[in-house]
Amino acid sequence: MITLYGTMQGTYDWAENLDRIFEGHGYYKSKADPQICSRVYNDELTLMSTWTDNILGAFSTIKGKILAWHQLQNKGSWRSKINPRNANR
Repeated sequence: MITLYGTMQGTYDWAENLDRIFEGHGYYKSKADPQICSRVYNDELTLMSTWTDNILGAFSTIKGKILAWHQLQNKGSWRSKINPRNANR
């Protein structure tokens, strides 16, 4: 089980798990800021940024947004209440 809150190790464990998930989907960490990951997949550019326990994404197309959202949801790393088809961000 991976902890997030309640222990000093929780944040580190969460970040390590998230790094493995991003790397497993072909994301690369930025050398300038390790909290930013990016990838190009089938001509779709995806940028992801983590801050504490928040994850923000930027996508070159709606198709890329949906693809990234589904891939990361299916890994079970986190569960989002936002449907990517309806999100305005």
